[in-house]
Amino acid sequence: PRILHASHFTPMPDGIVTTHAGAIEANLKTFPLFTDKIVVHIRDPRQAVVSKVQYSEYLRYTGNLSALLSYQYPDGFFQWPMNKKLDWQIDNYYLPADLEWIKGWLKADADPDFPCKIHFSLHEVLANNQKRCFQDILSFYDLPEDKFIHPNKPKFENYTHMRKGSTNEWRELLSEEQIQKINDTIPTEWFERFNWPKV
Repeated sequence: PRILHASHFTPMPDGIVTTHAGAIEANLKTFPLFTDKIVVHIRDPRQAVVSKVQYSEYLRYTGNLSALLSYQYPDGFFQWPMNKKLDWQIDNYYLPADLEWIKGWLKADADPDFPCKIHFSLHEVLANNQKRCFQDILSFYDLPEDKFIHPNKPKFENYTHMRKGSTNEWRELLSEEQIQKINDTIPTEWFERFNWPKV
């Protein structure tokens, strides 16, 4: 990529970069130029789809037109009842994209030719046992915990990007049919690997 040759680009041997990047070919070829270790943070797709619908309301509330246009919400989306919004995200947009994103990183992790080591960090662990989540990441990077200051848990507020951080809201907002539909699309081995309950 051109940025690697830019005069302002500086390698960061002790830095971090956060992004929503997927495991597409361009990224898999580029990342080894930056780093040898990657943390991939994953969230239960059922909770993620609920969060995505709530996030769309945040985008509307804050007037983020560029994001609203890029997601290409159908006409009338914001007047739909919650159940219909969830159905659309499950069938047409977020859920298929989320599953493909996770699948891509799992495939990269299993690829012996991909030189970066990958640590899969789980949102459920971060939400319920923040200290363990950071301990796992520190261990992955061979960093001593006594040099790390554990952050305070953030306070979540309505109408912000930092909403709830919930792990089980999907049980209340998704119908039984929606839960079953999502469960049927999640590969069976993921439930065990990521410790996601089926019901």
